[in-house]
Parts: sequence; C-alpha cells; structure tokens
Amino acid sequence: MPRRKNPWATLVIFCGVVGFAWASWHFLHEKKILSVEHVATPPAAEMEKLRKLVEDAMSDDECFDGILSFNWRDTSNRYRIDVAMRDGCEKEPAKKLVAKLAGIISRATDGLECEISCMLLNREVYHYVP
Repeated sequence: MPRRKNPWATLVIFCGVVGFAWASWHFLHEKKILSVEHVATPPAAEMEKLRKLVEDAMSDDECFDGILSFNWRDTSNRYRIDVAMRDGCEKEPAKKLVAKLAGIISRATDGLECEISCMLLNREVYHYVP
C-alpha cells in the first residue's frame, strides 16, 4: 500500500523552516549578535585618575570602605569595579552606592558603563551589570 503524505504536516514543517531562517537572518545579520568590537584599553594614567576620582567622590559615603579592584573588560567594553563595604551595610545601601558610583563613572567617561560588585567581608552583597 502506498504511503500518503499529509499536507498539513508539510505546511507546519515549511513554516518552521521559514521561521528559523527569518530568526537567523534577524539576529545574525541585522542585530549582529556574534560580532565583536574591541575598544582599546584605556591608558593606565586614565584608569588611575578614574580610581582616584571615585575614591574622592565616595569618601563621604558611610558604607564605602575602598576599591578592591578597578579593571577594564575588553570583551564587554566596560569597567569592572569591586568595592569593599563596611560591616553593617547590606543590600539596600549597596544598591544606592552602586547607583551613585555608576553615575560618577558614566559622567567621567562620557557615557561608558561599568559593572560593579559590592563586597562585604569577601562575600558579594550586590552585583550590578548594565
């Protein structure tokens, strides 16, 4: 007995292939999700100037204890800052500290974003990723 093909199954498979092709075109070609643009690493003098600016601006904050690390991330094109917090500060003060710190970095670098981790006794309390 001959096998009969179902036209509705063929239509569903065809729609699935067309949908996958459109999604591939949209995300790979139009949005360029796989393209990587490298921005040159800022000079050490500029990074040190930013670090000093942050320490001076945040010195009056009761939860800010210091900067543990201040780095540049080549793959994500942003700064990565680890901040030490004083004992007794938890998540809500950390959110305020991060918002203030992100604003300082954004204004000082003409809109560059930064990733910030608030550390309390070597434990991450809050992590901000733009």
